[in-house]
Amino acid sequence: MLRDWIPVIVSSQKSTTFMKPQHPQGISTSSVHGGEPRLRASKSVTEPIVHGVMFPFANTQEMVDFLETRKYAGTVDRDDYGRNGNPTRRAAEAKLAALENRSGQADLDAILTASGMAALSGLLLYTLGQGDHLILSDSLYRVSLQFALNLLTRYGVEVTTVSPMGLDPVREALQPNTKLILVESPSNPFNYCSDLNELARMGRENDIVTVVDSTFATPFNLQPLDFGIDFVVHSVTKYLSGHNDVMAGAIIADSWAITGLRTIQTQLGAILDPASASAIMRGLKTFGLRMERHNANAMALASLLERHPKVKRVWYPGLESHPNHEIAQSQMLGYGGVVSFEVADHEAAARLNDSLNVGLLGGSLGATETLIHQPWLLSHYDQSPAERADLGIADGLIRVACGIEDTEDLLDDFSQGLRQL
Repeated sequence: MLRDWIPVIVSSQKSTTFMKPQHPQGISTSSVHGGEPRLRASKSVTEPIVHGVMFPFANTQEMVDFLETRKYAGTVDRDDYGRNGNPTRRAAEAKLAALENRSGQADLDAILTASGMAALSGLLLYTLGQGDHLILSDSLYRVSLQFALNLLTRYGVEVTTVSPMGLDPVREALQPNTKLILVESPSNPFNYCSDLNELARMGRENDIVTVVDSTFATPFNLQPLDFGIDFVVHSVTKYLSGHNDVMAGAIIADSWAITGLRTIQTQLGAILDPASASAIMRGLKTFGLRMERHNANAMALASLLERHPKVKRVWYPGLESHPNHEIAQSQMLGYGGVVSFEVADHEAAARLNDSLNVGLLGGSLGATETLIHQPWLLSHYDQSPAERADLGIADGLIRVACGIEDTEDLLDDFSQGLRQL
């Protein structure tokens, strides 16, 4: 399947060698040690930042051997030019691949890009061609939808958006030329979850590439590749980096598939600088600890909100009231840090948001600070009220990206804010 469509032009560096675990590792152990050699050539406990753009050869024969190896094997053990590869970036890529592969049983690799959108758009550009058909959820991240509907269609790609409520809408949208299915699980902002076993089976049976944007879940809560999904994409800007100070994206898949796709970095120039790669690795050291608090805070907040008389509805997959709770329960370790809920109207939502002390007004997620916003004012502001209503984006809808503050302080802050309603 995948070997039939992966681009044959390859220009990549071989993954950093690391010690594979003898048994499945815990998430914090993988966060600290995953993808890393036991001893580096530098003897440093942390990966050095290599800022070099050019990596010269010792002699002509070494250059010839390098080019021949890259031509026939697709991977090489050294770098030649910073756009093609960088030691610091590859070390971060190896760690990300290890986090999606804690059992050590798969052969995975990762591509780091300059943003989450660079990862997703690059993957779609290299997978889809004129006359191909793409299916994606209408609750997908708004910019991802705009890329598919406004740009891919200009190059002859057919695009169908479907409801995120189960896979029946996806199945009904299948066409003979369907090449790729893209979902978020959980999705933004309602935390809809897809049955990944069924999605992967649908892809295999119909020779369709399956892609999951797992930014909300993170490898802490979900490993889509274990279910047979072909590609996972992340906005590394969010939980994986975790500190609101780095912008990056990642594609993670079988190493053979990643070898073919590494031209995304070379030809599109969607590369990440070494300093940002180093900051990602530093952030990942505490990834397991941070996610435990994100999950706990979100579950506690969702429970508080669901009991409050001024809250009309709460969307959190950890709650039994969520329509996809059983799916989430069957395939996720935890339920993530994002909670969405609805109050009476825009005025009530604004009054609540403006009264918060711990929660900051902002549209991102996944970092140490709790961020809160009304989707209709940011991601969906350019849509008409009718279009927003079709998607369920009410004026009183609030999305909370829970940070890692003390749970009691977070709940106290929202409790006093709710008293303003």
